[in-house]
Amino acid sequence: MPRSHRLRSRAGAAAALVAAMVLAPTAALAAQAPATPAAPAAQAPVDVVEVAPTDTATTTPTPTAPAETGTGTGTGTGTSVVVGDSPAATPAPAVTPAPAVTPAPAATPAPSETPVPASSAPAPSSVVVVPGEPSEPELYAMSSITSPGDNVLFFADYFTPGDAVRVDVDGPVVTDSTEFLVHPGDDGFVFDTEGSTYFDMDIPATLALGTIVVTVSDQSGLSRSIDMTVREPIAAPTITAPTGATAGVVSLTGRDAVPGSIASVVLADGGVVDEFDDGAVTVGGAVVEPLMAENESSITRSAAADSDDWSEFPYDTEPVTYDPDTMFVVATVPVAADGTFTAEFVVPAGEYVTFAQLLVVVNDEDFVFSPESDLIRFAVAEAVATPTPGATTPPVVVPAGNTTVVAGGADERRARGALAYTGADQGVWIAGAAALLALGTALVAAPRLRRRFGR
Repeated sequence: MPRSHRLRSRAGAAAALVAAMVLAPTAALAAQAPATPAAPAAQAPVDVVEVAPTDTATTTPTPTAPAETGTGTGTGTGTSVVVGDSPAATPAPAVTPAPAVTPAPAATPAPSETPVPASSAPAPSSVVVVPGEPSEPELYAMSSITSPGDNVLFFADYFTPGDAVRVDVDGPVVTDSTEFLVHPGDDGFVFDTEGSTYFDMDIPATLALGTIVVTVSDQSGLSRSIDMTVREPIAAPTITAPTGATAGVVSLTGRDAVPGSIASVVLADGGVVDEFDDGAVTVGGAVVEPLMAENESSITRSAAADSDDWSEFPYDTEPVTYDPDTMFVVATVPVAADGTFTAEFVVPAGEYVTFAQLLVVVNDEDFVFSPESDLIRFAVAEAVATPTPGATTPPVVVPAGNTTVVAGGADERRARGALAYTGADQGVWIAGAAALLALGTALVAAPRLRRRFGR
Protein backbone atom coordinates (compact mmCIF):
# COMPACT_ATOMS: atom_id res chain seq x y z
CA MET A 1 0.00 0.00 0.00
CA PRO A 2 1.24 3.54 -0.63
CA ARG A 3 3.06 4.91 2.36
CA SER A 4 4.19 8.45 3.19
CA HIS A 5 7.38 9.12 5.12
CA ARG A 6 8.01 12.48 6.81
CA LEU A 7 11.54 13.54 7.71
CA ARG A 8 11.49 15.87 10.66
CA SER A 9 14.65 17.87 11.75
CA ARG A 10 15.74 20.07 14.58
CA ALA A 11 16.51 22.88 12.12
CA GLY A 12 14.40 25.39 14.03
CA ALA A 13 16.25 24.77 17.29
CA ALA A 14 19.63 24.87 15.50
CA ALA A 15 18.85 28.20 13.84
CA ALA A 16 17.82 29.74 17.16
CA LEU A 17 21.01 28.47 18.77
CA VAL A 18 23.25 29.94 16.05
CA ALA A 19 21.44 33.29 16.28
CA ALA A 20 22.02 33.39 20.04
CA MET A 21 25.73 32.69 19.58
CA VAL A 22 26.12 35.57 17.11
CA LEU A 23 23.84 38.18 18.63
CA ALA A 24 24.65 37.80 22.33
CA PRO A 25 28.33 38.98 22.12
CA THR A 26 27.33 41.86 19.88
CA ALA A 27 24.77 42.98 22.42
CA ALA A 28 27.37 42.72 25.15
CA LEU A 29 29.79 44.97 23.27
CA ALA A 30 27.05 47.48 22.67
CA ALA A 31 26.36 47.55 26.39
CA GLN A 32 30.02 48.39 27.12
CA ALA A 33 30.24 51.22 24.59
CA PRO A 34 29.26 54.05 27.02
CA ALA A 35 32.16 53.08 29.37
CA THR A 36 34.75 53.99 26.73
CA PRO A 37 35.87 57.62 27.17
CA ALA A 38 36.05 59.81 24.13
CA ALA A 39 39.55 60.56 22.79
CA PRO A 40 40.99 63.95 23.84
CA ALA A 41 40.76 66.65 21.21
CA ALA A 42 44.59 67.17 21.26
CA GLN A 43 45.32 63.50 20.78
CA ALA A 44 46.73 62.42 17.46
CA PRO A 45 44.09 61.11 15.09
CA VAL A 46 43.55 57.40 14.85
CA ASP A 47 42.54 56.02 11.50
CA VAL A 48 40.10 53.15 11.83
CA VAL A 49 39.19 51.07 8.84
CA GLU A 50 35.98 49.10 9.26
CA VAL A 51 35.86 45.71 7.64
CA ALA A 52 32.53 43.98 7.06
CA PRO A 53 31.79 41.13 9.51
CA THR A 54 32.63 37.66 8.34
CA ASP A 55 30.20 34.75 8.38
CA THR A 56 32.00 33.11 11.28
CA ALA A 57 29.33 32.14 13.79
CA THR A 58 31.68 31.26 16.68
CA THR A 59 33.02 33.99 18.96
CA THR A 60 36.64 33.42 20.04
CA PRO A 61 37.94 36.49 21.91
CA THR A 62 41.76 36.69 22.12
CA PRO A 63 42.91 39.78 24.10
CA THR A 64 46.39 40.99 23.10
CA ALA A 65 48.91 43.24 24.86
CA PRO A 66 49.27 46.84 23.64
CA ALA A 67 51.44 46.94 20.58
CA GLU A 68 54.92 48.49 20.91
CA THR A 69 54.63 49.85 17.43
CA GLY A 70 51.78 51.71 15.90
CA THR A 71 50.67 48.87 13.65
CA GLY A 72 48.88 45.74 14.79
CA THR A 73 46.08 43.37 13.98
CA GLY A 74 43.53 42.26 16.53
CA THR A 75 40.76 39.71 16.33
CA GLY A 76 37.51 40.73 17.95
CA THR A 77 33.93 39.55 17.64
CA GLY A 78 34.40 37.80 14.37
CA THR A 79 35.66 41.03 12.71
CA SER A 80 39.25 41.94 11.70
CA VAL A 81 40.24 45.46 12.70
CA VAL A 82 43.43 47.15 11.30
CA VAL A 83 44.83 49.94 13.52
CA GLY A 84 46.92 52.71 11.87
CA ASP A 85 50.03 54.69 13.18
CA SER A 86 49.73 56.28 16.62
CA PRO A 87 52.11 58.17 19.00
CA ALA A 88 54.35 56.21 21.35
CA ALA A 89 52.18 57.29 24.21
CA THR A 90 50.23 54.79 26.20
CA PRO A 91 47.31 53.59 24.12
CA ALA A 92 43.93 54.96 24.98
CA PRO A 93 41.79 52.73 27.13
CA ALA A 94 39.47 52.15 24.22
CA VAL A 95 42.20 50.20 22.43
CA THR A 96 42.50 47.71 25.27
CA PRO A 97 40.04 44.83 24.64
CA ALA A 98 37.17 45.19 27.03
CA PRO A 99 36.35 42.24 29.29
CA ALA A 100 32.87 42.20 27.80
CA VAL A 101 34.33 40.55 24.74
CA THR A 102 34.11 37.30 26.66
CA PRO A 103 31.00 35.46 25.37
CA ALA A 104 27.97 35.96 27.54
CA PRO A 105 26.72 32.85 29.37
CA ALA A 106 23.57 32.94 27.28
CA ALA A 107 25.63 32.13 24.21
CA THR A 108 26.63 28.77 25.66
CA PRO A 109 24.24 26.00 24.45
CA ALA A 110 22.12 24.43 27.11
CA PRO A 111 23.32 20.97 28.16
CA SER A 112 20.13 19.38 26.79
CA GLU A 113 20.62 20.82 23.32
CA THR A 114 23.07 19.44 20.80
CA PRO A 115 24.15 22.08 18.28
CA VAL A 116 23.62 21.10 14.69
CA PRO A 117 26.26 22.30 12.20
CA ALA A 118 24.78 24.99 10.00
CA SER A 119 26.12 23.27 6.91
CA SER A 120 24.14 20.07 7.53
CA ALA A 121 20.89 21.41 8.99
CA PRO A 122 17.88 21.67 6.62
CA ALA A 123 15.90 24.85 6.30
CA PRO A 124 13.97 25.64 9.51
CA SER A 125 10.56 24.98 7.95
CA SER A 126 11.45 22.18 5.55
CA VAL A 127 9.39 18.96 5.68
CA VAL A 128 10.34 16.34 3.14
CA VAL A 129 7.54 13.96 2.08
CA VAL A 130 8.71 10.84 0.30
CA PRO A 131 5.95 9.32 -1.88
CA GLY A 132 5.29 5.66 -1.22
CA GLU A 133 6.36 3.15 -3.79
CA PRO A 134 3.67 1.29 -5.78
CA SER A 135 2.16 -1.49 -3.72
CA GLU A 136 2.98 -5.10 -4.44
CA PRO A 137 0.26 -7.22 -6.06
CA GLU A 138 -2.31 -8.53 -3.61
CA LEU A 139 -4.53 -11.60 -3.75
CA TYR A 140 -7.00 -12.58 -1.08
CA ALA A 141 -10.11 -14.67 -0.57
CA MET A 142 -12.99 -14.35 1.83
CA SER A 143 -11.53 -17.24 3.81
CA SER A 144 -8.35 -19.32 3.65
CA ILE A 145 -10.37 -22.49 4.22
CA THR A 146 -12.42 -24.22 1.55
CA SER A 147 -13.94 -27.62 0.86
CA PRO A 148 -14.38 -29.96 -2.10
CA GLY A 149 -17.32 -28.79 -4.19
CA ASP A 150 -17.12 -25.25 -2.75
CA ASN A 151 -17.07 -22.00 -4.70
CA VAL A 152 -14.45 -19.45 -3.58
CA LEU A 153 -14.48 -15.73 -4.29
CA PHE A 154 -11.08 -14.09 -4.95
CA PHE A 155 -9.98 -10.45 -5.20
CA ALA A 156 -6.76 -9.26 -6.88
CA ASP A 157 -5.31 -5.73 -6.71
CA TYR A 158 -2.25 -3.73 -7.84
CA PHE A 159 -1.58 -5.66 -11.03
CA THR A 160 -0.93 -4.13 -14.48
CA PRO A 161 -4.05 -2.39 -15.82
CA GLY A 162 -5.31 -3.88 -19.07
CA ASP A 163 -3.31 -7.12 -18.79
CA ALA A 164 -5.06 -10.45 -19.14
CA VAL A 165 -5.64 -12.39 -15.93
CA ARG A 166 -4.02 -15.80 -15.49
CA VAL A 167 -5.01 -18.16 -12.67
CA ASP A 168 -2.96 -21.23 -11.72
CA VAL A 169 -3.59 -23.79 -8.97
CA ASP A 170 -0.91 -26.07 -7.57
CA GLY A 171 -0.20 -27.97 -4.39
CA PRO A 172 0.24 -31.46 -2.93
CA VAL A 173 -3.38 -32.47 -3.57
CA VAL A 174 -3.47 -31.18 -7.17
CA THR A 175 -2.82 -33.69 -9.96
CA ASP A 176 -2.45 -33.28 -13.71
CA SER A 177 -6.07 -34.27 -14.19
CA THR A 178 -7.49 -31.89 -11.56
CA GLU A 179 -9.62 -29.15 -13.10
CA PHE A 180 -10.63 -25.89 -11.42
CA LEU A 181 -13.38 -23.91 -13.13
CA VAL A 182 -12.89 -20.11 -12.93
CA HIS A 183 -15.77 -17.66 -13.44
CA PRO A 184 -14.57 -14.09 -14.22
CA GLY A 185 -16.32 -11.30 -12.39
CA ASP A 186 -16.29 -9.09 -15.50
CA ASP A 187 -16.33 -9.69 -19.24
CA GLY A 188 -12.93 -10.08 -20.87
CA PHE A 189 -11.15 -11.21 -17.68
CA VAL A 190 -8.57 -8.43 -17.72
CA PHE A 191 -7.33 -6.17 -14.93
CA ASP A 192 -9.26 -2.90 -14.82
CA THR A 193 -7.80 0.61 -14.95
CA GLU A 194 -6.72 0.28 -11.32
CA GLY A 195 -5.10 -3.13 -11.81
CA SER A 196 -7.88 -4.99 -9.99
CA THR A 197 -10.21 -7.86 -10.74
CA TYR A 198 -12.30 -10.48 -8.97
CA PHE A 199 -13.47 -13.96 -9.83
CA ASP A 200 -14.94 -17.06 -8.23
CA MET A 201 -13.56 -20.54 -8.67
CA ASP A 202 -15.22 -23.92 -8.29
CA ILE A 203 -13.26 -26.35 -6.14
CA PRO A 204 -13.57 -29.88 -7.62
CA ALA A 205 -15.88 -32.10 -5.62
CA THR A 206 -13.36 -34.95 -5.90
CA LEU A 207 -10.39 -32.91 -4.64
CA ALA A 208 -8.47 -34.57 -1.81
CA LEU A 209 -8.13 -32.82 1.54
CA GLY A 210 -4.94 -30.86 2.05
CA THR A 211 -3.42 -27.61 0.77
CA ILE A 212 -3.66 -25.84 -2.58
CA VAL A 213 -1.77 -22.78 -3.82
CA VAL A 214 -3.69 -20.29 -5.97
CA THR A 215 -1.58 -17.93 -8.08
CA VAL A 216 -2.77 -14.91 -10.07
CA SER A 217 -0.44 -13.27 -12.60
CA ASP A 218 -0.53 -10.74 -15.42
CA GLN A 219 1.30 -10.43 -18.75
CA SER A 220 3.88 -8.05 -17.28
CA GLY A 221 5.35 -10.57 -14.89
CA LEU A 222 3.55 -9.57 -11.70
CA SER A 223 2.12 -12.43 -9.64
CA ARG A 224 0.82 -13.24 -6.19
CA SER A 225 -0.01 -16.55 -4.49
CA ILE A 226 -2.00 -17.59 -1.44
CA ASP A 227 -2.34 -20.93 0.33
CA MET A 228 -5.73 -22.44 1.05
CA THR A 229 -6.65 -25.35 3.28
CA VAL A 230 -9.07 -27.89 1.85
CA ARG A 231 -11.08 -29.55 4.60
CA GLU A 232 -14.18 -31.71 4.75
CA PRO A 233 -17.30 -29.89 3.58
CA ILE A 234 -20.23 -28.82 5.66
CA ALA A 235 -23.53 -30.47 4.80
CA ALA A 236 -25.92 -28.25 2.89
CA PRO A 237 -29.11 -27.24 4.71
CA THR A 238 -32.58 -28.18 3.58
CA ILE A 239 -35.11 -25.48 2.79
CA THR A 240 -38.86 -25.93 2.59
CA ALA A 241 -41.07 -23.92 0.26
CA PRO A 242 -44.32 -22.49 1.55
CA THR A 243 -47.65 -23.85 0.40
CA GLY A 244 -50.63 -21.69 -0.41
CA ALA A 245 -48.58 -18.48 -0.11
CA THR A 246 -50.21 -15.19 -1.08
CA ALA A 247 -48.70 -11.80 -1.88
CA GLY A 248 -47.33 -10.13 1.21
CA VAL A 249 -45.09 -11.65 3.86
CA VAL A 250 -43.88 -15.13 2.90
CA SER A 251 -41.90 -17.35 5.30
CA LEU A 252 -39.24 -19.79 4.11
CA THR A 253 -38.11 -22.36 6.66
CA GLY A 254 -34.97 -24.50 6.73
CA ARG A 255 -33.55 -27.39 8.71
CA ASP A 256 -30.49 -29.69 8.97
CA ALA A 257 -28.22 -26.69 9.46
CA VAL A 258 -25.23 -26.38 11.78
CA PRO A 259 -26.48 -24.92 15.09
CA GLY A 260 -25.16 -21.45 15.78
CA SER A 261 -24.21 -20.82 12.16
CA ILE A 262 -25.62 -18.16 9.85
CA ALA A 263 -28.09 -18.98 7.09
CA SER A 264 -28.14 -16.87 3.95
CA VAL A 265 -31.45 -17.43 2.12
CA VAL A 266 -31.74 -16.34 -1.52
CA LEU A 267 -35.12 -15.63 -3.11
CA ALA A 268 -35.08 -15.20 -6.91
CA ASP A 269 -37.52 -14.76 -9.77
CA GLY A 270 -38.58 -18.14 -11.09
CA GLY A 271 -38.16 -16.89 -14.65
CA VAL A 272 -34.39 -17.03 -14.42
CA VAL A 273 -34.46 -20.82 -14.09
CA ASP A 274 -34.24 -22.29 -17.57
CA GLU A 275 -31.43 -24.82 -17.26
CA PHE A 276 -28.19 -25.31 -15.44
CA ASP A 277 -24.73 -24.87 -16.92
CA ASP A 278 -24.02 -28.56 -17.13
CA GLY A 279 -27.37 -29.25 -18.77
CA ALA A 280 -28.05 -32.02 -16.29
CA VAL A 281 -31.35 -30.59 -15.11
CA THR A 282 -34.22 -29.00 -17.03
CA VAL A 283 -36.80 -27.37 -14.83
CA GLY A 284 -39.88 -26.87 -16.98
CA GLY A 285 -42.17 -26.92 -13.95
CA ALA A 286 -40.82 -30.24 -12.65
CA VAL A 287 -39.24 -30.75 -9.27
CA VAL A 288 -35.67 -29.49 -9.35
CA GLU A 289 -32.99 -32.05 -8.57
CA PRO A 290 -30.32 -31.31 -5.96
CA LEU A 291 -27.45 -29.10 -7.02
CA MET A 292 -24.90 -30.92 -4.91
CA ALA A 293 -23.98 -34.57 -4.49
CA GLU A 294 -25.88 -36.45 -1.81
CA ASN A 295 -22.83 -38.24 -0.38
CA GLU A 296 -21.05 -35.17 1.00
CA SER A 297 -19.55 -35.61 4.43
CA SER A 298 -20.43 -33.13 7.14
CA ILE A 299 -18.83 -31.43 10.09
CA THR A 300 -20.17 -32.64 13.40
CA ARG A 301 -22.40 -30.37 15.40
CA SER A 302 -19.67 -29.98 18.01
CA ALA A 303 -17.76 -27.86 15.47
CA ALA A 304 -20.59 -25.35 15.27
CA ALA A 305 -20.01 -21.78 16.38
CA ASP A 306 -21.27 -20.80 19.81
CA SER A 307 -24.53 -18.97 19.20
CA ASP A 308 -23.77 -16.55 22.06
CA ASP A 309 -20.76 -15.27 20.09
CA TRP A 310 -23.06 -14.10 17.32
CA SER A 311 -25.43 -11.96 19.35
CA GLU A 312 -24.10 -8.84 17.64
CA PHE A 313 -24.48 -10.10 14.07
CA PRO A 314 -26.79 -7.79 12.05
CA TYR A 315 -29.41 -10.37 11.19
CA ASP A 316 -32.52 -9.49 9.21
CA THR A 317 -35.06 -9.47 12.01
CA GLU A 318 -37.75 -7.94 9.80
CA PRO A 319 -39.15 -9.21 6.47
CA VAL A 320 -36.92 -8.30 3.51
CA THR A 321 -38.65 -6.68 0.53
CA TYR A 322 -38.17 -8.42 -2.82
CA ASP A 323 -36.93 -6.23 -5.67
CA PRO A 324 -38.35 -7.12 -9.12
CA ASP A 325 -35.64 -5.11 -10.87
CA THR A 326 -32.68 -7.07 -9.51
CA MET A 327 -34.77 -10.27 -9.61
CA PHE A 328 -33.29 -11.59 -6.37
CA VAL A 329 -32.95 -10.66 -2.72
CA VAL A 330 -31.12 -12.15 0.26
CA ALA A 331 -32.06 -12.54 3.93
CA THR A 332 -29.52 -13.41 6.64
CA VAL A 333 -30.89 -15.21 9.68
CA PRO A 334 -29.49 -17.19 12.64
CA VAL A 335 -29.68 -20.96 12.94
CA ALA A 336 -31.29 -22.21 16.13
CA ALA A 337 -29.92 -24.90 18.43
CA ASP A 338 -32.06 -27.54 16.69
CA GLY A 339 -30.64 -26.65 13.25
CA THR A 340 -33.71 -24.79 11.99
CA PHE A 341 -34.03 -21.27 10.61
CA THR A 342 -36.71 -19.01 9.14
CA ALA A 343 -36.43 -16.15 6.63
CA GLU A 344 -39.27 -13.78 5.79
CA PHE A 345 -39.76 -11.83 2.57
CA VAL A 346 -42.29 -9.31 1.30
CA VAL A 347 -43.13 -10.43 -2.25
CA PRO A 348 -45.76 -9.79 -4.92
CA ALA A 349 -47.54 -12.61 -6.72
CA GLY A 350 -45.40 -14.68 -9.07
CA GLU A 351 -43.14 -17.70 -9.54
CA TYR A 352 -40.04 -17.91 -7.34
CA VAL A 353 -37.07 -20.12 -6.55
CA THR A 354 -35.11 -20.25 -3.32
CA PHE A 355 -32.00 -21.87 -1.87
CA ALA A 356 -29.93 -21.40 1.29
CA GLN A 357 -26.28 -21.50 2.28
CA LEU A 358 -24.58 -21.57 5.68
CA LEU A 359 -21.63 -19.63 7.07
CA VAL A 360 -19.82 -21.44 9.88
CA VAL A 361 -17.02 -19.88 11.92
CA VAL A 362 -13.90 -22.04 12.22
CA ASN A 363 -11.67 -19.72 14.25
CA ASP A 364 -11.08 -16.03 14.89
CA GLU A 365 -9.80 -15.49 11.36
CA ASP A 366 -11.51 -18.04 9.12
CA PHE A 367 -14.97 -19.21 8.32
CA VAL A 368 -16.39 -21.58 5.74
CA PHE A 369 -19.50 -21.74 3.61
CA SER A 370 -21.62 -24.81 3.17
CA PRO A 371 -22.75 -25.95 -0.26
CA GLU A 372 -26.00 -24.48 -1.46
CA SER A 373 -29.18 -26.30 -0.58
CA ASP A 374 -31.44 -27.89 -3.14
CA LEU A 375 -33.16 -25.37 -5.37
CA ILE A 376 -36.85 -25.16 -4.52
CA ARG A 377 -39.54 -23.63 -6.71
CA PHE A 378 -42.85 -22.27 -5.44
CA ALA A 379 -45.64 -19.90 -6.42
CA VAL A 380 -47.18 -16.91 -4.66
CA ALA A 381 -50.81 -16.13 -5.47
CA GLU A 382 -52.47 -12.74 -5.57
CA ALA A 383 -53.60 -11.50 -2.21
CA VAL A 384 -57.36 -11.43 -1.78
CA ALA A 385 -58.62 -8.52 0.23
CA THR A 386 -61.38 -9.58 2.58
CA PRO A 387 -63.48 -6.56 3.48
CA THR A 388 -64.28 -6.17 7.13
CA PRO A 389 -67.62 -4.61 8.06
CA GLY A 390 -67.07 -1.08 9.24
CA ALA A 391 -63.39 -1.09 8.31
CA THR A 392 -62.09 2.11 6.75
CA THR A 393 -58.50 1.04 6.14
CA PRO A 394 -57.94 -0.20 2.56
CA PRO A 395 -56.14 -3.51 2.02
CA VAL A 396 -52.36 -3.39 2.03
CA VAL A 397 -50.82 -3.26 -1.44
CA VAL A 398 -47.23 -4.41 -1.79
CA PRO A 399 -45.30 -1.71 -3.72
CA ALA A 400 -43.13 -2.87 -6.60
CA GLY A 401 -40.31 -0.43 -5.88
CA ASN A 402 -37.01 -0.22 -7.74
CA THR A 403 -34.63 -0.69 -4.86
CA THR A 404 -34.02 -3.40 -2.30
CA VAL A 405 -35.30 -2.23 1.07
CA VAL A 406 -34.48 -4.07 4.26
CA ALA A 407 -37.15 -3.31 6.82
CA GLY A 408 -35.84 -2.50 10.26
CA GLY A 409 -32.28 -1.41 9.49
CA ALA A 410 -29.40 -1.44 11.93
CA ASP A 411 -30.15 2.03 13.27
CA GLU A 412 -33.78 1.16 13.88
CA ARG A 413 -32.87 -2.06 15.65
CA ARG A 414 -30.45 -0.20 17.89
CA ALA A 415 -33.20 2.30 18.68
CA ARG A 416 -35.42 -0.56 19.84
CA GLY A 417 -32.62 -1.89 22.01
CA ALA A 418 -32.07 -5.02 19.95
CA LEU A 419 -28.59 -6.22 19.05
CA ALA A 420 -26.99 -3.55 21.23
CA TYR A 421 -23.28 -3.12 20.58
CA THR A 422 -21.25 -4.04 23.64
CA GLY A 423 -17.83 -2.99 22.40
CA ALA A 424 -16.40 -6.50 22.77
CA ASP A 425 -13.68 -7.57 20.36
CA GLN A 426 -15.79 -10.46 19.15
CA GLY A 427 -18.53 -8.02 18.14
CA VAL A 428 -16.11 -6.04 16.00
CA TRP A 429 -14.94 -9.19 14.26
CA ILE A 430 -18.52 -10.31 13.74
CA ALA A 431 -19.33 -7.00 12.10
CA GLY A 432 -16.47 -7.62 9.68
CA ALA A 433 -17.77 -11.10 8.95
CA ALA A 434 -21.20 -9.65 8.30
CA ALA A 435 -19.74 -7.23 5.80
CA LEU A 436 -17.90 -10.06 4.05
CA LEU A 437 -21.04 -12.16 3.93
CA ALA A 438 -23.03 -9.30 2.43
CA LEU A 439 -20.26 -8.54 -0.05
CA GLY A 440 -19.92 -12.15 -1.10
CA THR A 441 -23.65 -12.52 -1.56
CA ALA A 442 -23.92 -9.34 -3.63
CA LEU A 443 -21.00 -10.19 -5.92
CA VAL A 444 -21.71 -13.86 -6.33
CA ALA A 445 -25.47 -14.28 -6.26
CA ALA A 446 -26.36 -12.35 -9.43
CA PRO A 447 -23.73 -13.85 -11.78
CA ARG A 448 -24.22 -17.29 -10.25
CA LEU A 449 -27.95 -17.15 -10.86
CA ARG A 450 -27.42 -16.01 -14.44
CA ARG A 451 -24.76 -18.66 -15.04
CA ARG A 452 -26.66 -21.55 -13.53
CA PHE A 453 -30.13 -20.61 -14.57
CA GLY A 454 -29.45 -19.76 -18.19
CA ARG A 455 -29.49 -15.93 -18.03
